[in-house]
Parts: sequence; structure tokens; C-alpha cells
Amino acid sequence: MTPPRQPIAPFWQRFPQILAYPFHLEVLFPIAMLAVGRMVLNFLPIPGFLVSLVFWIMAFKIAVEALENTARGHLTPGKGGNSWATDGDARDQILLLVLFFFAPLAVGYWISIWAALAVLLVETLVLPAAVALLAIDKSLWYALNPQAWFTLMQRVGMGYVVAVALIWVLQIVVVIANVVLAFAPGFIAVPVGSVITLLALVTGYHLIGYLIYQHHVALGLDLTETIVRPTFANAEEDEAMRQSQVGVDQGDLDAATRPLQTLVMGRGATAPIHDRYRKLLVDLRDGERLCEHGRVYIPQLMAQGQDKRALAIAGECLAYDPAFALTQAEDIVRLVALAAERGQSQVAVRLAHAFDSRFPRSPDIVDVQLTVARLYYDKLGKEAEARVLLDTLAARFPEHPRSEDIRNMQATVNRLLAITEGRPVA
Repeated sequence: MTPPRQPIAPFWQRFPQILAYPFHLEVLFPIAMLAVGRMVLNFLPIPGFLVSLVFWIMAFKIAVEALENTARGHLTPGKGGNSWATDGDARDQILLLVLFFFAPLAVGYWISIWAALAVLLVETLVLPAAVALLAIDKSLWYALNPQAWFTLMQRVGMGYVVAVALIWVLQIVVVIANVVLAFAPGFIAVPVGSVITLLALVTGYHLIGYLIYQHHVALGLDLTETIVRPTFANAEEDEAMRQSQVGVDQGDLDAATRPLQTLVMGRGATAPIHDRYRKLLVDLRDGERLCEHGRVYIPQLMAQGQDKRALAIAGECLAYDPAFALTQAEDIVRLVALAAERGQSQVAVRLAHAFDSRFPRSPDIVDVQLTVARLYYDKLGKEAEARVLLDTLAARFPEHPRSEDIRNMQATVNRLLAITEGRPVA
């Protein structure tokens, strides 16, 4: 990473700007909306824990965005920072705080109150380091690594201790404010208390972000270029889904399929793209393209071991075109066996149609045909067809390792036919 031309000022020289960070409109507006939303939800018949969960997830998303953008040198909201936190980022931050909260409680319960106070004191010092590590590395396990905490603290130096002290001053202010607001009516206490809490939370995370930015060279971090996390596998899939949604919004489903078709029928795409493409084709009742896509997608799923999903798609394709056929013998063998096992007899028989003539050198011909024969007489009531198939197998493969299975099935079918035709059972 190339160091900035001008030295980065220590955070204490920018403390007024740090305090002012959450008062920029880009941050203050969502904070205010979140606080008002929390107040409104409290008056609706919604369980309180759900309201709190939604509130804190959104709160930590705002805070993590402040930390990440600041750490990359975007010191003012909306001025070049475009890192967007996810629900997962917020969830992990909440889980981290929960783990830190329960640790002293557990120590106090199992050991002693003094040991719990010692743990709490240590946590007071290391929690900002854990928060920073989680926001940057996206790994909860790494954020819980004591060696990583102390490495970060050592490289940052005394500035870290000063930052921790300032963060706890902010927390004390929040506690005092909420104690005072406890005497106010709920419609005042809830939104005002929420705003104060969120302002302090965002300020604290912004401060941690600035600390990382100030010492990024010592920490060995390259954070000046924002990494935009795509919603799907990559930016190309994001753009294809965006274009597809435009087509849907305009009522042109055919246009909505085109950007997705370019991916799924080209270099490939992830499951959400394939699923969206197939849904659009179902809405269009375009069986031809559904089957065309199935011939491409099913082998990909089979290669990934997703046989059940592949079988479901094969069933969809056969519903549109009973003559639908796959091109790889190995895929057919696996799907025929799976369909028979799961009771999808018609699907199994259709997938196996003309298997012996299409793949005359396949070592699985007998296995597939025996499966079909069993389904004929056991599930589909087609004993005559089963006998023809078994007689053909017996004549063609007299020395096959499964010749005894063929003879046993022939005997079973002959007994069933005798019963059906009213002849004596041999």
C-alpha cells in the first residue's frame, strides 16, 4: 500500500471532527428514521424482542459501515466511501458483544465475583480490538483470538488506550442520558434515547475505524481501496440481476430473461441466477428454453453432487417435454437410481428411455434396464413390458454378473402375468 502524501493526523487532533461524524446528514437521517421506526413499532402488536432485534441489526449495519469506510480513509460520510455492511456483518458484531457480555457472568457464576470483575476489566480493554478485527477480517473466530487483540494493541501503542477511554466516556454519557430519559414519557424516551445511543455507537465505531486508518501501515493492512461486496457471486451477476429486474418491472419477462440467459448458457452462473432464470421461463411457459437450460444445468448440478436438485429439474423438463433426454450416461444412471429410490417411477422410466441404444457401450445398461423392469411390474402395472425387457436382457447378456437377478425378475413377472391371465402359477 502506498502511504498518503501527508502524515495522518493522530485521532486526538481530529476529535471534534470525529464527534461530528454521525451528525452528517448521510448518517443522521438513517439514525433518526431508525429511532422513529423503533418508537412506532413499540406501539404495534409486535413482540418486543423482534423490535429490538431489527433495531440493533440496522444500528450495527450503520456502525460497521462507518468503521469500514473510515478505515479506508473516507473520513466524511458520502465522500467516496461506498462500503455497505450486510445483515451478517451486524449479526456477527452483536454475537461478539453477546459473547463478551456472558463471559464475566459465567466466570462469576463458576469461580468468583472478583474473577468476573478481572475478566470485565480485560474485556473493557480488548473489546475495541475485537470489534476492529471482526469488521476488517470478517471472521468471528479471528476476532476472538487473544493473540490478534494484543498484536493490534501493541502495534497501535498508547493511542489505543486513549481511544478505549474515549469510547467508554461515550458509553457513560449514553447510560446517564437513558437513566434521565426513564422519567420521560415513552413517546419521548424511546426515540430520543435511541438517537443518543446510535450517535454514540456510530461515533465509537468511527473512532475505531480512524485508529485503524491512522496505523494501517503498522498493522500491515491495505484498506484504502474499498472492496464492494457483490450481492451475488460477482459484479457481473449483480448487473445481470439488476437488468433482469428492470425487465420484470417493465412487464417484459422475455427481456428479463436475456441478461440471465447470457450467463447460465455461457460461462456459467451460481444457483440464484439459474433459479431466477427458470422461474422467468416458467412464468413465460417457455418449455423449450426450460429444457434447453435443463440439459446444461443438470450436469453442472451432478458434478457438484446436488443430485436431488438435478432430479427436480429433470422432472420439470419431462413435464414440459416427455422426450427430454440428457446427454451423459453417467448422469442418467445416477438420476434413474435416485428417482426409483424416491418413488418417482415415471421420471425414472422416462430418463432411462432408449438408454441401451443411445449408450450401447455403457457398463450400466443392465443395471438401468433392471431398474426400469422392476418399476414396470412393481409400480406401473406393466408386466408385459417388463417381460419383453427382461427377455431381451437375458438373451443379450447371458453371462452378465447380474444374470441371476434377470432370471429371478423373469420368474416374478411370469407369476404376475399368470395370475393376471388366470393361468396356473408355476
